[in-house]
Amino acid sequence: MRMLKAILFVLLGVIVLLNGCITLELRQANRELTELYRAKSEALNSKQWEQEVTANAALSALADEAAAQGADKSISEINRISFYRIAATAAWQAGDAKVVAYAAEGFSLCTPENYSKAPRDCGMLSVIPDLASVDELTKRIEDTQRRAGGGTNPPTEQEVVQLFDDIKSRIDSLLAKRGPIKKSSAHPQLIEGIDKRTGTILCSHLHTARGLILQVAGGESAAHKKAQCDDYKLQVEMKESGFSQQIAPCLPAGDPIKPQGCQ
Repeated sequence: MRMLKAILFVLLGVIVLLNGCITLELRQANRELTELYRAKSEALNSKQWEQEVTANAALSALADEAAAQGADKSISEINRISFYRIAATAAWQAGDAKVVAYAAEGFSLCTPENYSKAPRDCGMLSVIPDLASVDELTKRIEDTQRRAGGGTNPPTEQEVVQLFDDIKSRIDSLLAKRGPIKKSSAHPQLIEGIDKRTGTILCSHLHTARGLILQVAGGESAAHKKAQCDDYKLQVEMKESGFSQQIAPCLPAGDPIKPQGCQ
């Protein structure tokens, strides 16, 4: 799995009971999600691919069942939001394309009042599509690196620039959604987990993509100079937002150094 243990603990393990009114079915769905994630992790760690396929199928089924509960207007909107959070998380873990739809349907219920009542679930619903997208971007990075290493189908400059831009857009989106989550009463471990994931995307994914631009287009190319400036601006924004080297190891101890020619 391409996720940090810190955020997974929050996504799957921190179950906040809402004044004792969460239904038994919701508790069972949360428990099943945690158990299925654990089963998939064990299958991946032991390279038991048949068990992984089985876990993915079960996660997809859970996602559909939870989404059906979330669509039930006879239950409270707070519980519907929780069901959609389970649906989106299960779909994400299964690699199911319905993750975006389930997250959007759930987040549509997150009015300001509901966000204050269910900050963890609404915060998670806002960022899960970005995190799921990063998993797909990781595959693109690996494929592009492999092709850049030699062969008959090397990546083009346009392709590596698009990869860099797509990764940057995920960081921009996570940073934009960070504010509302941090201002809410969500568990501190949620924002910590999201910040760590954002730091990894910057220091690993984005910097790898920048290296691919350097390799394909060259250090003096307009594409690489733009990537340097975009990287610098992100580092400035993250430093100003309170990100530390512990969260994002590639950030400098002091102010980021502005590359020559950056506006």
